[in-house]
Amino acid sequence: MTQLTLRGLTDDEDALVLVDPTGAEHRLPVDDAVIGAVRRARRAHASEAPRGDALRPRAIQAMVRSGLTAEDIAAETGEDVEHIRRYERPVLDERRHIAQQAGRVLVYPDTDTGSPTPLTELALERLELREVDPESMEWDAWKRQDGTWYVELSFTAGSRRRSAGWTYSRGSVVAQDDEARWLSDAGPTDSGPIPDFGSG
Repeated sequence: MTQLTLRGLTDDEDALVLVDPTGAEHRLPVDDAVIGAVRRARRAHASEAPRGDALRPRAIQAMVRSGLTAEDIAAETGEDVEHIRRYERPVLDERRHIAQQAGRVLVYPDTDTGSPTPLTELALERLELREVDPESMEWDAWKRQDGTWYVELSFTAGSRRRSAGWTYSRGSVVAQDDEARWLSDAGPTDSGPIPDFGSG
């Protein structure tokens, strides 16, 4: 089986762009089947607790840490949502803290001139170039199976909700999609490919 890597979304955001080891690109339409498969995979990885069993606090918190909401967990396990909410707050605080830490990671310029800029400030500068309302920006983080954290910035641009993602580990961030690469590129904030957020 050939291993494919996610490069990002197509311009119309209707499909994923995947790349094989030879560099060839493949297009996978984002339909209900794909969305459903991703949700099932995340839930399966989050906890081994069988449906109907009483969830222990640790199992609830592991699922929240993986990015699921209380409603997601209740729908998957049949557990009472209020019971789940009793244990989610510390993990939500942890996720918020990790997102803040990742946002403080310094992005260094390519040249000797200029000073390093925290990721959050650099992303804000670049989104403001596209007249994105800073109030629409939301940072979140959740832990993946490999132990790294996935940090996501969501924002509204061109009347659409969009997102950029990075992995965060050992005090460094690595862009995972085209939006993230543009927002955290080490070059000047007024250069490089500027996504046409208003199109479509």
